Amino acid sequence: MNHRWIRTPDWSQLTHDPQKHRHYPSEFEFRLLWEDLEQTFGINAESSLLDYTVLVLKPECFRRKVSKQVLDYIVENGFTLVDLDIRHITPAEENYIWRYQWNTATVDRLRLLTIKNHGEASAILLLRRPASAHAGVPASVHLASIKGSSAYLERRQATDIRTILEIPNRALTFIHCPDEPADLLREAITLFPKTDRLIDRLREGVDATGHIFDRVMSHELSIAPHGVRFSEVAERRGLSTHTADKRPLDDIRSAFGPIDQETDRWDFVTYAAELIRHDRLDEGPAISTRFLPQILASWSSEPR
Repeated sequence: MNHRWIRTPDWSQLTHDPQKHRHYPSEFEFRLLWEDLEQTFGINAESSLLDYTVLVLKPECFRRKVSKQVLDYIVENGFTLVDLDIRHITPAEENYIWRYQWNTATVDRLRLLTIKNHGEASAILLLRRPASAHAGVPASVHLASIKGSSAYLERRQATDIRTILEIPNRALTFIHCPDEPADLLREAITLFPKTDRLIDRLREGVDATGHIFDRVMSHELSIAPHGVRFSEVAERRGLSTHTADKRPLDDIRSAFGPIDQETDRWDFVTYAAELIRHDRLDEGPAISTRFLPQILASWSSEPR
């Protein structure tokens, strides 16, 4: 049997971030998807990703009942919904996606995220927004530019989706999306592991917005609500609202009381997320988002 050599991606078409140029080629997971992309689209494999991106609606999005608000925002910004999977994203999958950012996370933050996501489903959506109709700007870049930073509050604009949703802290960010086509390539193999189905969706690009919208809303209706607001939880439980001095997660857990019910767990996550230290002071992320606004802006200024 003859095996055709599969070329490596031209990363310059997928990212403007030198940090990703340095780290991503040494990974191997993305190759499971890349081979199918290269065999299907040939020399257009890189450009096949430009019209698409992924949006993850996290468990807290459904608890606060804001998924319709998110989807309305997405559609208003020119995206169509192409595919959907509603399932639990495992800790191993999360660790892979945020491999280059969570190296700076404290153990308390990692443990709290595991508690938050335990048994909870997320909605994983494939979105389309033709780059050719928007000055060549990739769909992933556009969505990343309007999502709002979770790490740098001062960068958020009034019209960013995380500003509108009033996300409270680094542990409760409601949504996730890749920043560039390179991120889409490496994350899609984890979020959409059925590569044959994903390739079909990328090739066909069929607008399934109405059907997917209905499925997301049906899922949200099945989820018990929770405000995910620190002040409300603290007042209802008679807990301190002093957040200036960060505390270890174990100390918060000891003072909180039993966590026997689903509401207890979400109360604890909401409360503890404001009190723990989220980032280590001795190490920065392997891939920093400090210059992300400039990187995203560079796609708009690139000659076409």
